[in-house]
This record gives sequence, structure tokens and C-alpha cells, in this order.
Amino acid sequence: MSGLEVEDLCIHYGDTTVVDRVSFAVDAGQSVGLVGESGSGKSQTALAILGLLPDNARVSGAVRFAGEELLGGGEAHLRRFRSRRIAMVFQDPALALNPYLSVGRQLAEVLKAHRLSNGGPLRRRIVAALERVGLPDAERQFDRYPHELSGGMRQRVMLAAALLDEPELLIADEPTTALDVTVQAQILDLLDSLRDEMALLLITHDLGVVAGHCERMLVLDQGRLIEADDTLSVFRAPSHARTRELLDASRGSVGAVADVPEPRRIALNVNSLEVSYSLSRGQTLFAVREFGLSLDAGETLAIVGESGSGKSSLARAVAGLVNPTNGKIDFRGEPLPAGTSARPLNRKRAIQLVFQDPAGSLSPTLKVHDILEEPLAIHEPRLEADARRRRIFDVAADVGLDDALLDRYPHELSGGQAQRVAIARALVLEPDLLICDEAVAALDGRVQNAVLELLKSAQARTGLAMLFISHDLSVVERLAHRVLVMYLGRVVESGPASQVFSAPAHPYTRALLAAVPRPDPLNPGGKAVLSGEAPSALTPPSGCVFRSRCAYAEARCGEQVPPAESVAADNNRHVAACLRLHDPELNGPVSAPPAERR
Repeated sequence: MSGLEVEDLCIHYGDTTVVDRVSFAVDAGQSVGLVGESGSGKSQTALAILGLLPDNARVSGAVRFAGEELLGGGEAHLRRFRSRRIAMVFQDPALALNPYLSVGRQLAEVLKAHRLSNGGPLRRRIVAALERVGLPDAERQFDRYPHELSGGMRQRVMLAAALLDEPELLIADEPTTALDVTVQAQILDLLDSLRDEMALLLITHDLGVVAGHCERMLVLDQGRLIEADDTLSVFRAPSHARTRELLDASRGSVGAVADVPEPRRIALNVNSLEVSYSLSRGQTLFAVREFGLSLDAGETLAIVGESGSGKSSLARAVAGLVNPTNGKIDFRGEPLPAGTSARPLNRKRAIQLVFQDPAGSLSPTLKVHDILEEPLAIHEPRLEADARRRRIFDVAADVGLDDALLDRYPHELSGGQAQRVAIARALVLEPDLLICDEAVAALDGRVQNAVLELLKSAQARTGLAMLFISHDLSVVERLAHRVLVMYLGRVVESGPASQVFSAPAHPYTRALLAAVPRPDPLNPGGKAVLSGEAPSALTPPSGCVFRSRCAYAEARCGEQVPPAESVAADNNRHVAACLRLHDPELNGPVSAPPAERR
């Protein structure tokens, strides 16, 4: 008998149907991937299973667990199943965790709410749960608050809370979308390790994740279940055209990266840049150290690395949103003042920034048309109304926004549409430099590919220079001409994208590439080579900043900062900073660091 059985599930909001006659089952010990684009009904289905939909939702059909009906059973009936037998992990732990309660207290509340505390040693039990999910120094984290933890650590806390009651089914709703690829690999490995104890319903839009971690695969499209089969069969021979589109998108069906046009003209030059932040108790956090780069017109330079590597601090320093502690930034051959207040209007116009979260960067009180018009009103106040209107409609068309969307507010747009508005707002001023800070990280594969093509098209048309900040190397491979890899504020490798991807030289770069999930069940990638997370930038390791997580670290690695050297004698464009760069051992398979170095 199936652990979970969903039969003819329908969800309506007024006259709108968001889930339409969906049926599937999850057997005990099975891992099932529920995939689809944003708005396909994945999360609505999960919430319906646990009776967590809002009051205005009309639900019909059947949801049975171990033969017992859940729909329409009332709160008292559902509490017998929630957490105890069916647990759920949400996408954003920052929203799911209470910011006013310490980690230990929140997990204690779970046990008390389900009357599982029994007056026993709660702290010991909770610390054991945190250790089980790989939270480092669990005893100390017990007393910390969510804002004091990284995204990966918060997600581990959410997993610990879900596993406290030892459920039979775990529903994980996009549990790794916002995580670094290395932490994502660790979390997914953890979920795999729990398979003997429980079934898993993994909700995601990332088909690479499903390929490596799910035996069966369900595909939703506009609320309908269009495909249901074992994962390998779906990848080999999808029966529905929309499934084929999703698979093509996941495989990165974006045109090849064109060469940078000649002659080259340097758009941006950064020398010896340092960015630091003064914290309480007299502490100083060095986010970027001794950083240098050059960027040509018409070129895309990708900056990659995990959270805390200094990518966003670098982007904000170039954009003028933070003041560098040291160093020099030249733009089009002239020194660029540190802060935006000191920059002339033409410099502000020439450098535009696109953030990851359009909901946070677009004014909720303005319609899309007004959002696109505002930069023109500031930078081109003499532009006639007709010309301004043409510019707005032209840039909207360039980014694939229908004219009808110009009259909507940001909250009335999908995530992909809102991100297109953010890009259009930056491009309407025809900048020379576009800085994209994780601009496509949260987008579905098809929308992500469309946005990447849009950026490439704008670059080919205008000679735009792009600084592309990302932790996703699969995206970078489709867009960048050159790649620069950062770790704890320092550059560890840089070079042409083709060379960095085909022959990564630094152990950290190789670990990042190994952790990227691939949409291929026979070769899924997504290996958790690195354990734990990067050390705090407040107390970085001496010498090589990567040595505490490196399988190849030696005593000398703690004594000196490795200089950047050419990877090959005849190639000074591809460089890496590793004391053992030319050691034959580093040409072997990437491995995890020994326990004593962790």
C-alpha cells in the first residue's frame, strides 16, 4: 500500500484553477521529484497535502496517507499527521524560522507542540538532531538566532526540525534553490542518506537535482500532471512536448558565447581593491582583499564563488554603493569616484546594477511603465514625451515584456517577468557597464535561458560590458567570456571561460564544478566534495584562505598567501593561486578534505 496517495486533486481560487485533477502516489522509502515551472502548482499541491492552504482555497479530490483520508479531516485530525508522520521543509528558512527564538528553543517548541518532550533531556535530543543534519558545532548553534546563521545552516536547522518527530514522509519544497551549489550538494546528500528511514517528495524546478536524487518524476504544467514515470525514462523519452521543453531548458539550450569583438576597449579596470566593514566590538570584516580585474567593452566577466566570497561587496563597490577601503577603480580610462554621491550624473547612468530579487528592487507603488520611465526622467529630463514613450516600449519589447504588462504593478508579475522589468530598467538608459548580481539565480530554466539570451543580444547590439556575479557555474558557462573565482575575498583562479571549465586548476574551482548537478540520470554530477561551509571572513585561515577545506593542503599552505601563476607555461591568461599548482597529485580526481583538516 502506498504511503501517500493523491487522487484527482483540484484547487480553485474563485474562478481560477491552479491544480486540476492531479493524481500520484509516493511509496514508502521512495524518492519522487515533483517538477515544473513557477506557477505550475507544485507548492499548492504540497500545501494541500498537509491542509495548509488559505481559507479562500477550494479543494476537492482525495489525499490519503497509510489509507487514512486527510482532506476535510479538520485541524485535530491533521495534527496527528503533521510533523509526526508527514513533515515539510520550505524553500526559504529565513521566513520559516522565528527570528525572535533561538535555534534550540524553536526545536524544543516542535517537540512540545506534538507532546514528544516527555520531560526528558530536551537539549541533548535537539543537539543530536542538529548534529545528524551536519550542522557544525551544534552545541554552540543551539543558543544562536537564525540571523546569526548562514543560509545553508538555517536550512539544516529546518531539516532537523522536520526530522525530530521521525516522520514517514518528508516533503521538501525547493529546499536548495537559494543555496550555494556546494551546500546544495551537501543537503541533497543528507536527504539521500535518510532514504532508508522515510519517503521523500522533492519539489523543484531544477531537473539536474531530480536526475541525481529521485527514482520517479512527476511533471506539472499549468496545474495539470502531464508526465509521471521513472526518472530515467522521462529523461530518455519524454512523452509530452512541454516536458521536452523543460529538459531542453535544463540542458542550457542557449547559443554559444561569441568572441569579444575587436578592437577591444577597456571599460573597467580595478587595481588592489579592498572592501571592509567595521563591526561592533572593534572588529573589522575584510570582504575583498587585494582584488584586481579588467573588463573590455562587449565582454562578460563572471565572478563566481560561494556566499561570503566577496562577490556582492565587489559589485557594490564598483556600483558606488559601498566605499572601498583601498584601491583604485578606473572606468573608460578615468578614475571613478568611490561613492555614488561623488559621481557625476553621466557616470551613474553609464553603470547600472541588476539585483537578484526584483521584488526588493522594484517599487511596489509604481506600475511597470512608471518604473521604466523614472530613470529617463532623472537622466534625460529634456526628452520629449513621445520619444520617452517609444524608448519605454522599445526596451520592453527587447526584454520580452508584453505591452499589457506595462500597466501592472510588480506584485502582479511572475518572477521571470519582474526580473525582465529590472533588466529593462537598467537597459533603458543604454549603459556601458551592466552589473548583474545573481540576476537569474531564482528563475526557472526556460525563463533563465530567455534572460541570458536577452543579455547576450543586448551586448551584441550595443557593445555592453557585463560584470556577472553568480554562484552557479552552469549559468556562467553559457554567458561568460572570462571567469574569475573568489574565495573569502581573494581571487583563486581566473581565465577564459572555456579554459577554466575544461581544465580547472585550483582545487576550489574543481570542487565547485563537481558540485553542479547535471540533467542526466546516468551522469548527474552534484558531488558534495567540500564538507561544511567556508570559514568566517572575520577569522580567515592564515596563508591560503582555502586550506582549511582543501584535500591537498600542506604545512606551508598556512605560512604564505599563494601568488597567482600561469596554469601553463605558454598561457598567461589562465592563472591560479595555489602553492601546489604544478603538483601532479592535483591532476587526480577531486576529493573531500581529510577529517583532521575540516
